[in-house]
Amino acid sequence: MAKRLFLVSMALLLSGGSSLYSKAGNTLATVTPRQVRALDYSSLPSDADLHHRTKWSNGLFLYIDDDEAAPSIYIFETSGHIKFEAMIQVPGADRIRIHDFAAAPDGSIWGCGKAISKTGQESFFLTHVDDGSGDVHIIQTPSYWPRQLSVAPDGTVWTVGHGITARDSKGNFTWDKEQGVLRHFDASGKLLGSAVPLKSVGPARAFEGFLIANQDRLGWYSPVTGAGGAYVEFSPDMKVLHSYPAIPGADLHSEIDGFVLTPAEQVFAVILYHRRSGLQSALYRLDRTANDWIKVEAPPLDSNGWVLRLEGNAGESLIFTGPPDKSKLRIFDISEATVHY
Repeated sequence: MAKRLFLVSMALLLSGGSSLYSKAGNTLATVTPRQVRALDYSSLPSDADLHHRTKWSNGLFLYIDDDEAAPSIYIFETSGHIKFEAMIQVPGADRIRIHDFAAAPDGSIWGCGKAISKTGQESFFLTHVDDGSGDVHIIQTPSYWPRQLSVAPDGTVWTVGHGITARDSKGNFTWDKEQGVLRHFDASGKLLGSAVPLKSVGPARAFEGFLIANQDRLGWYSPVTGAGGAYVEFSPDMKVLHSYPAIPGADLHSEIDGFVLTPAEQVFAVILYHRRSGLQSALYRLDRTANDWIKVEAPPLDSNGWVLRLEGNAGESLIFTGPPDKSKLRIFDISEATVHY
């Protein structure tokens, strides 16, 4: 498939030793990010949506296009050079939708999604892209529609999605409220276990959210938009460790635009507020002691005054991109920022 290419300029700012935040009472430090160096990213299609289909995962920058005939995942190294591109194809599919994706510690890529045939039959799957060969493997999940995905440090795969009932003669199905929405798969795609019945959380929370696995816990925030959200942490055996309230102001006119759980168990999120006066945004950190979210006061980072999209983390550093400009990406680090109290 022929694709027009263009050059994407990217500023990469990875952390040194100091922390993003510094608490003084209930007021967090205001920080001014500093650009360290620029990287050139190329080989992206000219219609790339660089704001919503990107992710920083296990030291790789990932972008997936929305070509439903055969979506491609682009994998970039930290040097800014493209590592490889993989086209996702599902036998018998007329359209393919990738809902979520992440890099594994070994450099391979996992994704989850839905395939639709010419007759409208739907099927669900995990996909694994090998780091060495670039070969794409499809693992069908017939009675489960995975929507959110993360890869743990041990290489196992976690997902959140909907269990479905048996199909009728027309291929229609309904949600199975008894099946667990949380699933754990080994590195070959074999199901290891499930938990959290759909009836206990509702379809909206299983549909869209952020799922992040670190060395000793799994963090899940959902939904992305709307009220009734929550952040829940699970142990590796899928027992609930902690449950926290939704980010302040989360409603039908807001959208969580990035979420991070660091190895040191720090949790950050960016929320966009769609107001009559225009878009507003804020960066929050979870205060575990207070069982609440605390706003991190940061200066505007783009021409619209938005806090930029939170793409992921590198250790205890937070990585942002933006603004939503198709001509360039920028990643900020605030480790050497000027701090004001």
